[in-house]
Amino acid sequence: MSSLLEGHSAPTWMVTWSPDGRRLASASEDGTAIVWSVAEARALVRLTGHAEGIWSATWSPDGALLATGGNDGRVGLWRAADGVRVRWLEGHTGAVWATGFSPDGRLVASGSADTTVRIWDAGTGTLVHVVRAHPALVKDLRFSRDGSRLATSCDDKAIRVFDTGEWRERACLWGHTHNANTVDWTPDGRQLVSCSHDRTVRVWDADGGAERVRIDAHGDDIDAAAVSPDGKAIASCSHDRSVRLWAVADGRALGRIDGHGDEVEWVAWSPDGRRLATASLDAGVRVFDAERLAQIARLPGRNRAVSQLAVRASDGLIALVQGDRRLSFFDARLQPCGALEAVHARACRALAWSRDGRTVVSAALDGAAHVFSAPPEPRRVATLALAGPAHALALDPRGDRAAFGLDDGSIDLRALSSGEALGRIREHDEPVYALAASPDGATLASGGRDARVLLHELGSGATRPCVGHSDPVLCLAFSRDGQRLASGGRDRIARVWDREGKLRAELHGHTLTIHGIGFSPDGRRVATSSFDTTVRIFDADTGECLSVLSGHTREVSALRWADDGRIVSGSRDGTVRVWDPESGAARAFLPHAPEQKIGV
Repeated sequence: MSSLLEGHSAPTWMVTWSPDGRRLASASEDGTAIVWSVAEARALVRLTGHAEGIWSATWSPDGALLATGGNDGRVGLWRAADGVRVRWLEGHTGAVWATGFSPDGRLVASGSADTTVRIWDAGTGTLVHVVRAHPALVKDLRFSRDGSRLATSCDDKAIRVFDTGEWRERACLWGHTHNANTVDWTPDGRQLVSCSHDRTVRVWDADGGAERVRIDAHGDDIDAAAVSPDGKAIASCSHDRSVRLWAVADGRALGRIDGHGDEVEWVAWSPDGRRLATASLDAGVRVFDAERLAQIARLPGRNRAVSQLAVRASDGLIALVQGDRRLSFFDARLQPCGALEAVHARACRALAWSRDGRTVVSAALDGAAHVFSAPPEPRRVATLALAGPAHALALDPRGDRAAFGLDDGSIDLRALSSGEALGRIREHDEPVYALAASPDGATLASGGRDARVLLHELGSGATRPCVGHSDPVLCLAFSRDGQRLASGGRDRIARVWDREGKLRAELHGHTLTIHGIGFSPDGRRVATSSFDTTVRIFDADTGECLSVLSGHTREVSALRWADDGRIVSGSRDGTVRVWDPESGAARAFLPHAPEQKIGV
């Protein structure tokens, strides 16, 4: 865990203002919430006790208490002044994504992945009511200013409104075509504002349910939208790393804030409407002047989460990148053998060893690909200026060609040695999040935000689809013989395809997004890593789950099944674990403090 002065050490999911506008509370994947002094730009107190990441941190109306919701399924009530926990509110059977106090401070509402909303007495902790009207994860909830209604957003794409007398559903607002992420009231209680991964912000009539305004707001998923205290403006934030302002009345664009190094997860207006606070995947919290759209404070945080890793085939040398963009190398005995700081200006999204193992290649949202020499003296030896921000890369196992998946949906083909442009593949409609090259170098597989997996024959130019995913595809891997392809993503189901694009197996079991995938050296098994904190091993032919590897305490963001038979996984808990797939035993270490061996 980071010291208080260092701030958060993993992605920050939410930030909220105290009622007097003097403090902020942030919730993080590192399992803590921090109370900050805005004027001094420093941390005042850290709230600890959740066993896993914290999704939500919200203030009581008098600013005395904070309610937190964690991935461990608990709601915590804390004294904001000194961080002392008042009590746990327990009863949810899934992660708690949303919390909120009623305007009079007497009730706390919590929304969970178990599909329920629970209403608690804030003074005693007694469960008052359970709302069972949602068929999927409840992402957000807000009381109206007069406390007579509660609005919720849900993964089933709907916004719902409940009365707080008998907790009956008064309205269900349909229109979003993807997960409804946040919901907020206008001050007069007449309208609701919501946002979604469908990239829209919508303004609704709170009573009749009619959609009043639709704003095509961002070029990527929108995680949060908030109404200004005067009810005239909306602030939205997105995976495109921007914050944008819109008029509530007609959806006009009012301004834009750029400069975040990674996805912006939350945005909140100060009570006086003069400032905006943001939370980001880079672990930072920032404060902006809402009129000048200029940053006025940046609160400390360093993302130690392991975001990318690659294992050299010849000797098991591990290269990895953390959220703070630090590139580190570890030998097969997990001993450090070199590191470079801040290798990219923005988040690194892909990492791979060259076929001869002499260099490692990275690609990032800054639009650059770097080539680094391997230890014992790692250094940057070349840079390729790509055609745009990059999310994925694949290297030709038999040649000099490199492919980069870009934000605009294209694949940028380059000669790795010279940087020469070899062409562009334009088949995806949205960002390309995953690439894999077949062992013979003849086929390039791509997966994107458009939920498509495509097989590109580089010789003939032919493209074949693999049809099955319903949400963005985030990871791909070929078997060593090149006859099968495995894919995974946000729909939580991994799939195995043959070389012709026919579905051969579906791998079920994960409860959250699959972010890493790989075949065993013999091709008989597939390993997957997920935001549900587990690594799972499946039979590649039947889809049967053979084992679940548990140990990580946060989202598992990277995975490789190495040629020597080990499975290597990296997590947002800041650890790397090296697993024996037969016994399930693991060795674990902290890349930023490798002398601390934390498990066997």
